[in-house]
Amino acid sequence: MINIESKKGLLQRWLGLPLLAILALLATGMGMYGFAEYYADRKEAVTVSSLLYQSLQLFSLESGMVEGIVPWELQFARFFAPTLTFVTLAKALLVFFREEVRDYRLSRSKEHIVICGAGEKAAALIHDFLAAQRRVVTVDLAGKPLTGERGGSDELFQLHGDASCLGVLKQARLEWAERVFVTTGNDSTNIEIAAGICHLLSRSVKAMKRLTCHIHLVDRQTAELFRNHCIFSNANDFVDMHIFNLYDNTARLFWREHLLARGPIAPADGRRLRLVICGLGQMGEAVLLRVLRSAHYANGSIPAVTIVDRDAGLCRERLLERYPALLDLCDLDFVTADLGHPETARKLASVLTRSNEIASAVFCLDDDYANFAAALQLSARLESTAARIYIRLARAAGLCDLLRAEQSNATPAKIIDGFGLIDNCSSSDLVLTDALSRVARLLHEDYVANQRRSNPGASTPPMNPWESLDESLRDSNREQAEHVELKLRTLGYSSVGSDARLPVSFTDEEVELLGRMEHARWCAERELAGWTYAPGEKDVAHRTSPHLVPWEQLPNAIRDYDFNFVKSLPRILSQQHGT
Repeated sequence: MINIESKKGLLQRWLGLPLLAILALLATGMGMYGFAEYYADRKEAVTVSSLLYQSLQLFSLESGMVEGIVPWELQFARFFAPTLTFVTLAKALLVFFREEVRDYRLSRSKEHIVICGAGEKAAALIHDFLAAQRRVVTVDLAGKPLTGERGGSDELFQLHGDASCLGVLKQARLEWAERVFVTTGNDSTNIEIAAGICHLLSRSVKAMKRLTCHIHLVDRQTAELFRNHCIFSNANDFVDMHIFNLYDNTARLFWREHLLARGPIAPADGRRLRLVICGLGQMGEAVLLRVLRSAHYANGSIPAVTIVDRDAGLCRERLLERYPALLDLCDLDFVTADLGHPETARKLASVLTRSNEIASAVFCLDDDYANFAAALQLSARLESTAARIYIRLARAAGLCDLLRAEQSNATPAKIIDGFGLIDNCSSSDLVLTDALSRVARLLHEDYVANQRRSNPGASTPPMNPWESLDESLRDSNREQAEHVELKLRTLGYSSVGSDARLPVSFTDEEVELLGRMEHARWCAERELAGWTYAPGEKDVAHRTSPHLVPWEQLPNAIRDYDFNFVKSLPRILSQQHGT
């Protein structure tokens, strides 16, 4: 086990011994002065060496037996010197038995955080939880020493071992933990660890409540298979399993901080969102999916998306195979090009300067500096336009600082924004989705209440309590909650920041408008999840629904679901914000 070295630890290291030396000199000096006063009162001669010797003996509780009136300086030294000795010995013992003390503290840990894996995602989570004064136990096969800036380093414990081994998980006191994060960087390893966690807790008699497990899975198809596996579906009794994805978190944050601010689009506004995605790897796909889930505006427009990649043909085949409804959700075209070539910048500029479009280019290559160079080349052609350029800078925090418009007069800084720093996108707030989940839970509870009022005997899986609700349904509620801010901004409200302005109620026209937007959002969410239209009853097994139709064809009884949701928003938002 190893501690984390911090600014506070460095301060203690460099100032601890000098401070003890200064205090020892003070005690010695006070003792010598006190003894000199004591012998002077008795008219006894004494040498300096004798004064020093007797003062040093005070540290071992000797030479302090004096009679009569004792000068206050000597009295102070008689008590201060041995106290300093005991403090120093105690500190020395703590250092000597430090690992034993930490082992004991770990063996008594409860409600702590366990993080399996190393790397930047794990480091960001460690940073956040230590900042919140939480005890953190990390499990890493490499066992490399961790460094950081947090002063609460005594609350960090590192175990060297394979997190898929039950013995290592037991050593981390997993049965007593509050949460565990599985972020090794390999989907297969993460699933193996998650299976071990479920196996351990299913046999444990110590666990007093369900453990919340957050597992990082990059590949979306792998994540879907995992959702449908018994490890995930049967874990509810002892593990509350959640899947998270760094790329999805980054795309969600990108939407909130950048694209959301470029809207809303009013009902009579003829514009639409134009997005040029440069590089369709994991990040580019996550941005595309986030836009398709969230960019549902009041005028009913669908976004126009241009994918630029060296192998755009393969990207097209892969996307349409995975998401057959893609062409119904956006105007999609593909461009095969080298992003570093000047001719590519010219072509992109012509796409980004079309009329009646809110245009943005997003560079999603894995190489931060390649994104930066290509964006600079494009920005020179967009100086007098309203188009914006966003570049993924996962690790280049310095480049992000260069692009802060308020700190730079350079033209590129006014056109280009960075996003996607791993430290930000792996933060505990974004991984836990606490704020979003609170709204989602309130929306779910309101839905259940409405269902029970209209049909008291109803009991369907979507009506289960939030804790036992299928994770896919919880995600659906989170998507509904994510879109609330765009709906509010459409009507001039907001639930974000210090200038939040919440609605008290909506007019009938506003309820109709927001209901249309919600139905469009829901249809996109369902279609991206593989659902298709089919008449008759909804078929969950085959993912068909009779309600995947335009708003005008939707029965009034189904429209009421959207209307009830919209009407409940003022009350739910007021409850969420405590007003």
